[in-house]
Amino acid sequence: MKQNSFKKQNSKRNLMPGAGFINNQGFNLVELMIALTLGLIVSLGIMQVLINITNSYRQQTALNHLNESGQYALSYLSRDLRDVGFAGCLSDIGKASNLMKTATSTGTGFDTIYDDFSQAIIGTQGANTTLPVLPKDSIIIKGANLIGSGAFLNSSTAANASLTLYTGSPAAIFTSNGLSQNQLLLVSDCQNGDIFQQTSSSIATDGIAAHAQTGKNLSNTLSASYGSMANIYTLYAHQYSVNNGELVRSSSASNSQTILSNVDGFVIYYGVDTDGDRSVNQYTRTVAATNLSKIVSIRFELALSSTEDNLLPASQAYTFDNQTVTPTDKKLHRVYQQTVALKNRIR
Repeated sequence: MKQNSFKKQNSKRNLMPGAGFINNQGFNLVELMIALTLGLIVSLGIMQVLINITNSYRQQTALNHLNESGQYALSYLSRDLRDVGFAGCLSDIGKASNLMKTATSTGTGFDTIYDDFSQAIIGTQGANTTLPVLPKDSIIIKGANLIGSGAFLNSSTAANASLTLYTGSPAAIFTSNGLSQNQLLLVSDCQNGDIFQQTSSSIATDGIAAHAQTGKNLSNTLSASYGSMANIYTLYAHQYSVNNGELVRSSSASNSQTILSNVDGFVIYYGVDTDGDRSVNQYTRTVAATNLSKIVSIRFELALSSTEDNLLPASQAYTFDNQTVTPTDKKLHRVYQQTVALKNRIR
């Protein structure tokens, strides 16, 4: 009996709190809810940081792309505009005679946009729009390019004779510069200039530029006889316009190149010299035909937007053509502006 009583007392003693007993009860419901809440708060904080980092990366990537595109467009356009009207030592391409065009008729297949060089600059103001839709102007610029480092006539040539160019290796210089039959060329000295369609099929090998009365040429007779110091040039006509959000450069009815995408607006102002001192007196988007030859500077603005939408928490207003524009999207918008002096008009 005493031994059993001792065992019972000893077992009771072992069950008493603080006597080496290990509590295995775990968390109660309140403690579990607090732990879950704290964990959720920390997780939400981490998620918000990640979202902010992702948004910041998206915005910065889009901004970098916009700036690269904008600077590229400014450089591309400026380089082309700067040389408008170049015709060698002839002061302007518009002063050259054109075998393909007279006051009353034009040659077969004559293109009024790309074959008429009577004006080096032709601008068209875009249709009026209601903001946030922006205006989109267009411009046609024309001029001449050197053939290699320069191609001179071999000797004096009669007005109705083919032009023989002087060079040590005709095939090398003409083939590498893409001279071919039916190409438009300019022969020019410091007093005269003639534009014609080159009709010889062998110019790349023999260096002879013909201007027979065929195709676009209305005559085979140039306006003057040219001596051995006259130059031959290739011609270009570039039209810049915005089509379906793309800035496009066209060099013929069937040849166009996309320069830039995501273009929302394009406005062009022409600096006109009204008093003959070769400096700008006024900038205007519309120029009378009589003043086209007086343009000495061009200022243009391009409005670009990011490809991706919802980069911003709300739409961001910006200024374009001296107007405040509030877009309906949440894209990044940037405006790029450049003023270009036409070096052949101010020299």
